[in-house]
Amino acid sequence: MMGSYTVDCRGVIYGIGSQFIFTIQSPGQMITFRHVVFDGAAGGVAAVRINSGTVTFENCTFQNFNSSPGEAVQYAPSVAGTHLTIADSVFANNGTGAGGGGIVIQPSGGVKATAVIERTQVANNTYGIVANASGGTVLVKVRNSSVANNLINGIWAFTTGSVSSIVVEHSASDQNGGNGIIAEGANAFVSLNDTSVTWNATGLTTASGGTILSYNNNVIAGNLSPGVTPVSVSPQ
Repeated sequence: MMGSYTVDCRGVIYGIGSQFIFTIQSPGQMITFRHVVFDGAAGGVAAVRINSGTVTFENCTFQNFNSSPGEAVQYAPSVAGTHLTIADSVFANNGTGAGGGGIVIQPSGGVKATAVIERTQVANNTYGIVANASGGTVLVKVRNSSVANNLINGIWAFTTGSVSSIVVEHSASDQNGGNGIIAEGANAFVSLNDTSVTWNATGLTTASGGTILSYNNNVIAGNLSPGVTPVSVSPQ
């Protein structure tokens, strides 16, 4: 079904059972969710799965999705021409303790998944923001946001194939139980601009050839282990 739709709901939508509350899978759709609280406290496993289309979340809350897969937003495009925007939203207490979390991006079929996350709080999940490019390219911008107190990794670029690139600007990744920032895989990149990475178990981690870039204006301090030294990049 083609078209443009807005779901403006100043109330709570509870997830119950083993299905996503919404699955968006019609190419060409443009859907905006505004003022919606997605709550999995009644036994919901996940809030929204995005397979195609252009989806925007504004002033939304995603919380308490703790049964497998425990993913608040699963952005898993399988066709070209998708985009995700998240603004002024909150992701809290999502994940199973071993997997899942706030925002999980994982395309398939070699397609490109693009996303912008801004003015958003991602806290107390299993994982905060995951960009898994093993099945396709992932390009993410995180702006003016906080990723904090997640059980394992705060911001994670992962791949076994295509490029996974996360640009983090004017943001913070703090007090996460694993890595504040991790780039894992030969085509995994995280770029830091005016960002703090503090009080994590490990500040910065690269694995399997991943790269973390710094524009030399970040605060990397107070972590139990500082981790790797990022690659310095001169601002253009």
